[in-house]
Order: sequence, then structure tokens, then C-alpha cells
Amino acid sequence: MGYFVQIANDAGSPVFQAAQNYPDVSFASSTLFHALVTASLEHGFVPSVLRSQDAVIALAVYGPVGSRISIAMVTSEFATGQTRDLQEELHWRLSIVYRGALLIAGGELLRRQPIETLRRLLAQRLSPIVDGVMAEESMHRNCGRVPRIGLACSGIAVEWLARSVVADVALEKIVAGLPAKVSAAADPVCQARLNSSRVAAVVSWNGRVLAASRAWQQLDAVDRALLLTLSDQVGPGTFESPMRSLSLEELEELWLPSAGAGSVHSTGSAGASEATSLRPCGVVLDQPSFSEFSSCRPAKKYRMVSVRLYPQPDQIEADSVDGMPAFCLSCCEFLQRGSFKVEPAGSIPVASKAQKDPPTALDVQPLPSEAANFHIEEMSLVLSLLEEEGPSKEGITATHLQTSADNCSDMLHAVWQHLRNCKRGESLLQCTAGHLAAVALVNELTEDVVTVPSPPHTCSALPWQCRGRQRKAAATRRLIYWIHALPRLGPHRTQQYACCESFAVGGLRREDGVHCWGIMDMDLDPEWHLGPLGTEKLDDTQRKGSVGDGNTCQSEASTGQRVLSAVAEFSQQLPDKSSDLWTALGGLEAEAAAVAA
Repeated sequence: MGYFVQIANDAGSPVFQAAQNYPDVSFASSTLFHALVTASLEHGFVPSVLRSQDAVIALAVYGPVGSRISIAMVTSEFATGQTRDLQEELHWRLSIVYRGALLIAGGELLRRQPIETLRRLLAQRLSPIVDGVMAEESMHRNCGRVPRIGLACSGIAVEWLARSVVADVALEKIVAGLPAKVSAAADPVCQARLNSSRVAAVVSWNGRVLAASRAWQQLDAVDRALLLTLSDQVGPGTFESPMRSLSLEELEELWLPSAGAGSVHSTGSAGASEATSLRPCGVVLDQPSFSEFSSCRPAKKYRMVSVRLYPQPDQIEADSVDGMPAFCLSCCEFLQRGSFKVEPAGSIPVASKAQKDPPTALDVQPLPSEAANFHIEEMSLVLSLLEEEGPSKEGITATHLQTSADNCSDMLHAVWQHLRNCKRGESLLQCTAGHLAAVALVNELTEDVVTVPSPPHTCSALPWQCRGRQRKAAATRRLIYWIHALPRLGPHRTQQYACCESFAVGGLRREDGVHCWGIMDMDLDPEWHLGPLGTEKLDDTQRKGSVGDGNTCQSEASTGQRVLSAVAEFSQQLPDKSSDLWTALGGLEAEAAAVAA
């Protein structure tokens, strides 16, 4: 998997370029794309999708003549599928890149198009957004991190974790502990800015929302997702996240809403409709992600301050009560099945030596202190605050956020303990028709998504050796693939499924616009012997799958009905018209935990 993204101005000069797992691409390639779209626009269209055997090229042009921005995307992730479905998915990602440029540069700067200024600004701030949107499939994640669904699929913006009361209280206390401006004591309006309902603040984990203030939730869904992607790259760089930078802690001149900045870019003034502001030139989309009638609010300049919060080693201790290593269920089953014993850190496990995967077959295992650093890094949180820029230069700084968070260390300790309880909600996946490996709930109106089981994972095994992590990551990765590979669910397509040799995926849409996608592991069948999800070794003939329709064979149809029945049973547990999915899921997990206790 790999990608190449390039942005060129109206003259065809490149102002941004990002690539992953692709050879070095010459900046002269922008000339070819520019010539293609320019010649096509003379005839009133743009060739939005160009396909080859193992890759696809997507093109989009935004803005008026003289200020056009053309975006080219080359990726091997969308090599298969119907062209109409691919066009929708690819233009969703192209629109995310364009709105990211609007958020960072603003509409007026994109109209004037100063080359060096745009290159410097986009290279620093747009690269993390492109990496967050495109790199989940192209990079090999050694730590087995569960990929994010937010922004990866059309119509899905923000990914949430199940709502936690302790996280909400922690965010409120942190915001309340921030210092007021010098004039705040005499000005009640300034003092009110510290109220959690008036301040746009959010706590996130790996780009997923854990707690958010009401003001932050009222922002546009795509803008929230873009801000989350930017804030997730805050902090010192790591082996797995080399794009992180401390320079992103305090970002100024962010233009919100991005649709309002698009209005300035397209028409030169604010107040145009979303369609006029965000529609690409020469392309007709079946299901556009913008409104044809609502007008855009004028864009204003904001600043975002973010800090990365790390737990103490004793706050994420993975050992059980009796001091023995606390392995997850998948690791325990694997060790029992292979009759392998667990060696202490710093030694060479026999089970790891026998494996062919280089990350698991290290000559020397990390020491206990080094292994603890992996878990500390994985459980780190990002605290972000957004405020409108004013004439005064005074404002909240990263130091203020860090100090207020340190003063609430007891509440943050409870938040990390809540994150470590990753088994919440797993009992909800045990349906009558079969056990689901993972479920994704999508609200097509709010563009929010939540997943079960919880993406955080707690296990004494090292991240790249943990079977439970591999299982979670494989299930979510396959869900993402089939969500954007299959035609989009809607009023006229309320359910569908896909059957493969080792798993089956099903999705259905409720009348309130909630989509429920689930994946079922075929090793639950007593006759299945290929191993758990993510560990099976299949040849090319076994990898062939079939999409459910009226012509499938009886066995595939029965498997499809089985996974659809399980997905329907899970979705029935949600309350009707549950637009706030993260709150609904948090309630279900609390009820399941109470029953288990």
C-alpha cells in the first residue's frame, strides 16, 4: 500500500507534495496533471478517476479561474471496486485535503497563491493531516495499533470512544483551572470563557475523542476531525509516529469554519452556500458531503493549543493483583495452544524465535523499564483548547494547559484506569447468531463513529507480540476496507454483506440514519482450523471473497444471513434515534459491566 498527494496552483506550480511507499516523484509531474485538468475544463469536465491494474489516480480542482487549486492523489488502496463507488471515496479524501488547506491557509491566501508562503505553511501543517488520512493502510504499524475509521471512509469524520464520566469531570476541572486574562476580573464575559460550556476543549486518545466540551461539539464535524488529526501529531517524535512535532503545540491563524474560508476562495466573499464553496469543478457527485442550500458562516482566525499528557508507570501497571503478568485472553489461548511458557523481559522467548516475523523475533527482548515506556507512550492523551484570536496577544499557552493538567493528576489517574479497562462492552458482541469480532456504529447525520471493542488494549505482552492487538487491528482494518469497498448504505440500500474464507462482514442501516457494521470471525465454527482473525495463513485461492447478492450460493447466503442477524441483534441494543452514539455506547458498556459484576 502507498500513496502520493500533490497540490498545484493555477499555473501548475506545485505548492505541496506528500508520498508514502512510493519512489521519489518529480515535481514536474504537476505539469502533466495541470495540463490534463486544464484541457478538460475547457470542455466542462475533469477526469476525476483514472484506473490502472494496481493503482488509481484521482483529480480535483477547486476555486475560480486565476485562483484554482488542483489536487492529485495516487493510491493503491482503492485498486478494486466499481468506479462510481471509488469516485465517492476518493473525492471524500480529496475534499478533506482541500478543507485542510483552507483551515491552514485561509481562502484569501489561496486566492493570492504566493508560492513560497504556501509551500512553507502547507509542508508544516498539512503533512500531518495527509499522513493521518492516508497512512493507516500504507505504513506497517509494528505496535499493532488499531487503525482509525475517522476520515478514512466517506461520510465518517470524528471517531469517539465510549463516553466516560471520569473523563468529562477531568476535562471540566482542567478547563476550570486555567488562568483568566488580566482583565477578566472586571469583565464577566472574559471570565465566562473559562466555563466548560463556553470553551472549545477536547481530550483525545490516538485521534479519538475521549471527552469534549459543548462548544467543541458544536463545530463542524470535518473541522473537528481535522483539528484532532493535527493535535494527534503533537509531542516528541517516536519510531511509530515520526511526524510528531513540538512546534504544533501552539498553532495560530487557523481559519474556522473551513467552509467559510472556501467561500472566500471560490467567490471572494463570505456567505456563499456550501455547494458553491466546496464543490469541485467539472465533477458531479451522487452523494456530496456538502449542503446545497445552507450558507457558510464567515471564517474567523483561531488558535489551538495542545499538549501531550503521559501517565506515570504506576498508573498503567499491567500486572494482575497477585503480581503475575496479566495477559489478554488471546495471548493466553495462544500460549496454551502452543505449550509455550512466558519468559521474563530481557530474554529471548522460544515462541518468538520460532516466528518468522522480524519484530517478534528480536535477538534480545526489551528490559522491563523499556517495555513500560511502550505502554506509557501508547496510553498518552492529548489535551487541546481552541480560542478565537483577538486584538490582544494574551491567551492560553501550552504551559498553562500542562500546569492545569498536573493539578488534576488524581482525575487523570482515574481516566487512565478507565482506558485500561479495555474489556468493557465485549459481552455486547456475543449475539445469538454468533459472536462478532468487532462492530462500527456510524451516524450519517453527524458523521460520527464509535467502535466495539474499545480500541485501547491492555496486556503484559509487548505490543508487537500481543495476539489480542493483532486481532483487534485486523478486524478494524477489514471493516474499513469493506465499508469503502461496498456501495454506501442509504435509504434504498439498507443492508449488505461480504463473505470471505476466514471472516464475514455485514452492514445495515436503521431508519434513524445509524449504520451498524460488524465482522464475524469464522474460527468460531468448530470445523474451522485456520486460527483466529489476523493469524491465518491463506493462499491466493483462499483469499477470494464474494459480495452478497441474489446470485450467491446457499452456503455463502447462509453465512451472510448469519452475520446480518448478529449485526441486527447488536443494533437493537441501541436506543431508538440515538444520535449521540458515544453516550449510548457508554451507557450500554456500563450496564454490561454492572451485569458482569
